[in-house]
Amino acid sequence: MKGKRRAATRHPDAAGSCKRRARTIALATAAACLMSGAPAAAAPYDIVNGGFEDPDIATRTWKYFTSIPGWTPINGCGIEIQNHAAGSPHEGDQFVELNSQCKSGLTQTVEAEAQGLFILSFWFSPRPGTQAEDNKLKVLWNGEPVATVGPEPGGSGTAWSHRYVAVTGTGSCGWAPNTVTFKSAGSNPSGGGVGVYLDDVRVTPAFQAADDSECPVYYDAPSGGMG
Repeated sequence: MKGKRRAATRHPDAAGSCKRRARTIALATAAACLMSGAPAAAAPYDIVNGGFEDPDIATRTWKYFTSIPGWTPINGCGIEIQNHAAGSPHEGDQFVELNSQCKSGLTQTVEAEAQGLFILSFWFSPRPGTQAEDNKLKVLWNGEPVATVGPEPGGSGTAWSHRYVAVTGTGSCGWAPNTVTFKSAGSNPSGGGVGVYLDDVRVTPAFQAADDSECPVYYDAPSGGMG
C-alpha cells in the first residue's frame, strides 16, 4: 500500500558481505528531498527507559538503585533517580544524577543496524549550586569515547541543554549489539555525590529509505551541539 514502509533489506555479494549504497549518494538525495519539502518524522530508537521514568518514585524525592530497567551501573555506586528533588527534569518527572553516592555512570546495550549511521542524543544539566568540575560528562559508544560535555558550573536551577553525536553501528551485516555509556568525568571538588544530570536519551537513525519515494525519511534534527 502506498505510504506503508517496508523494512530495509540487504543483499550479500559473492564474498558474503553486505552491499550498501554509497553514503555520499544517500546524503545528496536527502539534501534534494529536504529542498523539495519532503516530510520529516521523529522516533526514538531502541533505547529502553531513556527518560528514567521507571521505576517511579515519589515527587520531591530521590532514590538509589543497583540497576533499573534498561540500564546497568558501571561500578558499585548504583544509579540515582530524582523526581523534582534537587532540580526539575527536562521531560517527564524523573532524571538521573550520575554522581550518586560516588563518581558513577550507567550503560545500556542497544541493537543497531551494522554500519548504520545513528544520532545519539541526550539532555544534560549541571546540578544547581555546584562547581564546574562536579559536572563533566563522558559519553562512550562501544567502549570508545565519542563526546565530553562540560565542565559546567551549576546555577540556581537546572539548565538543560540538548547534546548529540553521530555514531556508527558495529558489525558488518544485519543487526548487532552496541553499548552506550555515560560516566562522570570531573574531579568533583564538592564530593563524589553531586553533579551531572542526564535525561531523555535517544538513538535515532540518521535517515531511512521510505516506500514509494527516493527520499530518505529524515528524523527531527537535535537542536544543540556537543560544544
